[in-house]
Amino acid sequence: MNEDMINNPLENSGAGLKIDEDSSIYRRINEKLAKEKSFAEATINSLPGIFYLFTVEGKYLRWNDNFEKVTGYSSEEMLERHPLDFLDEDEKEMVGEIITEVFTNGESSVEANLFCKDGSKIPYLFTGKKTEIDNIPCLLGMGIDISKRKLAENESYKLAAIVESSNDAIISKCFNGTILSWNKGATQIFGYTPDEVIGKNICLLFPPDLIEEEIKIIKKVKLGEQVSNFETIRVKKDGTHFPVSLTVSPVKD
Repeated sequence: MNEDMINNPLENSGAGLKIDEDSSIYRRINEKLAKEKSFAEATINSLPGIFYLFTVEGKYLRWNDNFEKVTGYSSEEMLERHPLDFLDEDEKEMVGEIITEVFTNGESSVEANLFCKDGSKIPYLFTGKKTEIDNIPCLLGMGIDISKRKLAENESYKLAAIVESSNDAIISKCFNGTILSWNKGATQIFGYTPDEVIGKNICLLFPPDLIEEEIKIIKKVKLGEQVSNFETIRVKKDGTHFPVSLTVSPVKD
């Protein structure tokens, strides 16, 4: 047995306290790091979209649970996949260029279809921002499902096509009478091109003695009522008066 340990109990006790203090500090640091890691994990997994972090070589370092849920791939399968593996063949080159742009310029975004394990495709908006993890250049980003927006856009395009191809005059206007849109049917019937009437007042098409009709129609529309099959007279660009049957409905955003 060491005689110093026997003869100097106070010094030995002090050394023990120092070790205990060091252990306590080390434990608190580990607990803090564990809490921070847990918070980061919870934050990433609470994101509504898919989260990803990968290197310039395309190696995934991190992704959230939603990425696996949406695509159908397990954690083990994710480790073996490249970011471009989640895209259609005809979109890989485009997205590859965007990824290069992120690593070159710092950030970018792109819309493309996310290709899932079951073969389904989901339109997504992908974002990317360059960052560094342990001095390794990485791309950090999110993907947001834009299916509803795309569906709304398609419906809007269909409606616009129907309006534009109609032989009837379909005109939209503000409550103050300002013309907002003018289809081909309106051009054929009234003789004005869109450039000639958009921004002008609808009363341009009224005979002077029927201007009051517009006030009455607007009052009903403001109340949410539809004016149907209202027979009256309107005026063409060449001044010709002719009979029309109007249907006026409120349009809500």
